[in-house]
Amino acid sequence: CCDSKLAKEKVYDSTGSTGVNFTLLKNAVAAIRAAYDIAYFGSWFLSGTTYIYAAEGVFILSRDLSFGSVWVIDKASTAGQALQDLFSKFGFPMVETPDGLSVLAVSGSSELALEAMGSYVQFLDNSIKMAIVHLALSGLVKDPLAASVLHLVADIIFWKMGFFIGMPTWVFPVTLILDVIGILMVIFMGGCDKEDHMTVMLRESGYCHYVGSRCIKKVKIGFTKICVQKGKFYCCFNSKLARIIHEQGRPQLNTDIRNWGSAKHPNCRGFTPEEFASLDFDKIDLSEYFEDITRNVAKDIEPNVLQFFNDTIQTRVPK
Repeated sequence: CCDSKLAKEKVYDSTGSTGVNFTLLKNAVAAIRAAYDIAYFGSWFLSGTTYIYAAEGVFILSRDLSFGSVWVIDKASTAGQALQDLFSKFGFPMVETPDGLSVLAVSGSSELALEAMGSYVQFLDNSIKMAIVHLALSGLVKDPLAASVLHLVADIIFWKMGFFIGMPTWVFPVTLILDVIGILMVIFMGGCDKEDHMTVMLRESGYCHYVGSRCIKKVKIGFTKICVQKGKFYCCFNSKLARIIHEQGRPQLNTDIRNWGSAKHPNCRGFTPEEFASLDFDKIDLSEYFEDITRNVAKDIEPNVLQFFNDTIQTRVPK
């Protein structure tokens, strides 16, 4: 996951970065995150069997009846509402776990994965839907995997909003099913979850500070356990500026925030008002941040200014 090419087109701070409007830039991370949430939700219904147990206030999803590894979903969340929508559309059979619990057994298929993502889209905030469509159409995200997910979800949004008027009803679902099989198998059946992909994008955008690595999966062989998967852990912030201030401001303070913690227990907390007021900003080098601010000045702003003056002059020339 750390070597993923996700988000090759990085998200930069402020307006001098991408040549797109600030609202789209501000919503870019939220839109990509939502697109991956939708695809991740659909991946649970793509193949094999998913077992669902309804507990108080939550749904618990697992790939096996032992419920050794689970995904817990709040019933009031978007995913929870999407699940309930699926229950109302399809009659999933009940089975019993070895412990005697009654659970739903859902047999996965590409068609069901598409329906699941469609249900999720129905309960998604309209502003996020539009941000996803905006990003898909803008070409801002160049990485093939990220762009594929955005385009897949944008197509589902169009499909659910009834924009494909006049076309046979089976045309778009069939083409979408092919996309679902390709994209979800590559991304979500390969061991990288949505948090991994988001971390890669934020890391490549300069929003994260590396804390350390540790073993996250061990396998018992004989009388010993060996590490089969290591994870890298980061503290990620909502902007590159925040990351720079933390990296250069923390060493100035004599509180626990000086220490970033460990891979097992990262210390990613924000500054208290007192700590922030104690920072000496004269000692903080913001040159990296200013590179983002001025990145496209020559390419974007100067031509616009020149065009403005040309238009102004033309309107004043006597005819």
